[in-house]
Amino acid sequence: MSTDFFSHPPDETMAYSWTVRKRALIYVSVMMVCSIGISFFVHGRPGYWSIAVLTAGLFTIPAIWASLDVAKRVPVKQRHFWRIWFAGFISLFTFGLFLSFVTVPEWNSFFAPSWFHGWVVFKTISTVAGSAIVPLLGWAVITRLRSASGKRAPAVDFLDVFMGVTVVISPIFLLIAHSLATHGRDMWITVPILCMSFSMPAFGGAQAMFYYRLPKGEREIASLGLLLAGVSTLDAWLQIAQILNNYRFPFPVLIALVGANHALFLLYPLYERKSGPRGLDRLSPEAQVRSWEPVSVGVIFGVGAIIGVAMAMRSKESWAEPFALASLALIVILATVRHTLMVAETKYLYRELALDAKERRKLLSNLVRAVEDDRHRMAAKLHELSMESLATIGTVMQASYRATPVASGGTNVVSDALSVVRSDLADRAEQFRKLMQAVRPSPNVEDESLASSIAASFAEMVPESRGPDLSIRIDPELELDWTTKTIVYQIAQEALRNVIRHANATSVHIRLLFKGETLFVEIADDGVGIKPADINGNSFSTMKLFASLARGSIEVESSPGKGTLLRASLGGRSIEDEEPTGDEEFKAPKLHILKFED
Repeated sequence: MSTDFFSHPPDETMAYSWTVRKRALIYVSVMMVCSIGISFFVHGRPGYWSIAVLTAGLFTIPAIWASLDVAKRVPVKQRHFWRIWFAGFISLFTFGLFLSFVTVPEWNSFFAPSWFHGWVVFKTISTVAGSAIVPLLGWAVITRLRSASGKRAPAVDFLDVFMGVTVVISPIFLLIAHSLATHGRDMWITVPILCMSFSMPAFGGAQAMFYYRLPKGEREIASLGLLLAGVSTLDAWLQIAQILNNYRFPFPVLIALVGANHALFLLYPLYERKSGPRGLDRLSPEAQVRSWEPVSVGVIFGVGAIIGVAMAMRSKESWAEPFALASLALIVILATVRHTLMVAETKYLYRELALDAKERRKLLSNLVRAVEDDRHRMAAKLHELSMESLATIGTVMQASYRATPVASGGTNVVSDALSVVRSDLADRAEQFRKLMQAVRPSPNVEDESLASSIAASFAEMVPESRGPDLSIRIDPELELDWTTKTIVYQIAQEALRNVIRHANATSVHIRLLFKGETLFVEIADDGVGIKPADINGNSFSTMKLFASLARGSIEVESSPGKGTLLRASLGGRSIEDEEPTGDEEFKAPKLHILKFED
């Protein structure tokens, strides 16, 4: 996580250049040193809040500008988050401003004369503004998390965060509630800080989800968000402890924490990317299905903590047990709602997966048909332009040769030349015939069996007397669609052509078998083998291309003098044609499994 934050991504990918971020870091360092230095010379409650508000203001004011400016540099879909973030900073600034008016006597008397009773108004404004940070922060977190959730339901994420905060905060609140109730002097300050102490763990949980949904190398801002959540939570709880302890904790330590907290708020928008975060949208629906549930594990331990603290506090506080029961009831309700939403989300993702698979099959079928049509046109064009012309020229040469007189007892130069040309034309015609055979489209594998189509192609490649023996083993119950048959045919044809040209084999064996959800096409010969350097030739590139169309791969096992085994692994599952509807009973998509029995 720290690696992402301290990395130096290229300037062209970031909303702000490294120069701007470096200057901000220098500014933060200087202001932190100044604030901590001043805190050594102040005393008492007014002095503490004066330096605390001053320190926060040194970072909050530029942070307001940064959050407003970054909204102009990111895509439209990300601007909503930064506008909410900006509103939260205005609320934070208002809280600090009016806090200073009330806690510093000189400012109080200047801005609110005794006859005006302005301190009551200032307290109210400060409390409301400080408490307003929580809903604004929650709104911003939900907006940010939704942008990276892909096809997942953001409501499930929100419930995860809310349950996590409930199990963490409930036992802590049981422990400190009595102290809060008996310390009434600065309760108007404690309430908004307490709200922040509850909301920042939620922000941290959301940032953790956000972090793991971003691709590696693009997690700088999420790493900074996690650090911000941790520091803000610690700052809030120590401020509450300072109030309850009548300001006896060392000022420099707490002022350093206040400065670090607000400095991170300043740095957060400076690490945004121009394109915004790339979340789960980059993944397939299958990859977006939730596979692990850390929140469930945390809830189990949290429930135990709530029960344990309630049992320990019941002798001191009569309301401890009812509060614990209410917390547990809330957790149960949230878990039930979450489970319901999870079922709906999973159903939706599987439906999207089925539709994507169906669309992929259609695209693949159209692509293979387009390739076959191109091969057909090429073969027809070659036949029209080349073979017919060569046949005509050959006929003319034959007629000219017969009409040429041959001198008695000697040779005729013209006749010899015509004989050479006629022989050369015959060779060229044979080469063109083989070329047309190579580019000729596949036979109609819907009307013919795959084995007979491969055997017919092999018979055309080489006469029986000179070629190796061919055996083809395909389970008669193996059912393949047209697209898969065509891909298998093309791979087998290319492999057989290699065997005839280079292997010097006496036998070739072809076998189709199905294991798991993968269709294997194996072509084995007993020839001279293949050198590793020859495996990346044009023929193998062609076979790899056809295999990739079926989400497959090509593997070759060979050694000199021991033959070659070529294995094509093809994706063997296909989704049924029926489109799933939202009203049907939820179930995983049906797969058309192709079985092979040995």
